[in-house]
Amino acid sequence: MSAEDADVNIGKDGDHMKNRKCPHCEYEFEASTNFEDEKAKPKTGDISFCIRCGGVSRFGEDGTMIPMKLDDLDRENLIEILKIRKSWLETKDLNIGMRGRYCK
Repeated sequence: MSAEDADVNIGKDGDHMKNRKCPHCEYEFEASTNFEDEKAKPKTGDISFCIRCGGVSRFGEDGTMIPMKLDDLDRENLIEILKIRKSWLETKDLNIGMRGRYCK
């Protein structure tokens, strides 16, 4: 098995996604979702989108998150990330509006 095929989803003690951080905002996350296959685990090189800051990163060989710029993405992945980012921004705007209206 090559490093590219290595499963980086399992921590050393068996916990999924333990101690993962967005390299852009330091947000700690314990899960990731593959929209094509819910059971799939991230592999080295897979791209991630942070739900807190909207940053894009990829999984490194040791499971760490490596920051990326939109310019680093190929056309297909760029289109997907831009769709995700658009939906994320719309949802974020909705949540901000709801907090302002209903929360003290």
